[in-house]
Parts: sequence; structure tokens; C-alpha cells
Amino acid sequence: MQMTENIVEAFKSVYVMIIFLSLFLLSTNIDAAECYQDSDCPEDMCSYLAKPTCIFTEYFPIFWMAVCGCD
Repeated sequence: MQMTENIVEAFKSVYVMIIFLSLFLLSTNIDAAECYQDSDCPEDMCSYLAKPTCIFTEYFPIFWMAVCGCD
């Protein structure tokens, strides 16, 4: 019985870590800027070694959608 309780507690801990990690990742992506080319991205959005780039998220023959990200 004790082993089953330990396994349940381990699964609960993993689920809590997944929830908090996903909330952290979602909160860091909210302020993404839209862009059409790399020069549209703000220079100060990335850390020292990374540079801002335009990352395409959707592509259609006439219209494309992209957000700024760090490369």
C-alpha cells in the first residue's frame, strides 16, 4: 500500500511541474511582436548572444503571419 501512495505522489508532482512549466512558457510568449522581416523585430528583445529574427508561423500563397523570436 505504501508503494502505491509513493507512485501517486510522484505522478502528482510531475503533473504540477508540467502545469507550472506550461504557464511559464505561455507567459513568456505573450508579448511577441508581429513582423514581415528580421529588421521589424526590436533589437532589445533578445539576450546578449541571441539576435531577433522573424519566425513564420503560418504561410498561405498570398498572406503570411510571423512573430519575432530569438535565434
